[in-house]
Amino acid sequence: MLIFAQGLLLLYIVVTVSSFFYAPFSFSMIYIFW
Repeated sequence: MLIFAQGLLLLYIVVTVSSFFYAPFSFSMIYIFW
């Protein structure tokens, strides 16, 4: 159970960092589309 919790936390961190890294690109895409 502890390993599962650590894996979930690691996945959450990876998703947060990747979304923070890709946020400007997605915002520019939305700006271009609009």
